[in-house]
Amino acid sequence: MALELALAALFGGAGGLLRAIVGVFKAIKEKKKLDVKHFLLTALFGVLIGMVTGMLLNFFDWRLPFISGYAGTDVLEGIVKIFKSGKAYGLITKK
Repeated sequence: MALELALAALFGGAGGLLRAIVGVFKAIKEKKKLDVKHFLLTALFGVLIGMVTGMLLNFFDWRLPFISGYAGTDVLEGIVKIFKSGKAYGLITKK
């Protein structure tokens, strides 16, 4: 169990790290300043999301934590952007 959790964290982190690297290339392309804190947080959340995915599912397949680490950090970044833009209030209060 501990080995599976460690591997889930490793692959989740790899997915999150890949997402962070894609962000670095995007920043370079758009000639923006690299935010090291954001890069490290993206990788950290990839590890955490990969670990949670590995714990919630009772089997281990390296692809699921990897994809979860990549996509999970992407989703979280999207949510943060919505709240920072101030548009979240309208989304939350709509009926």
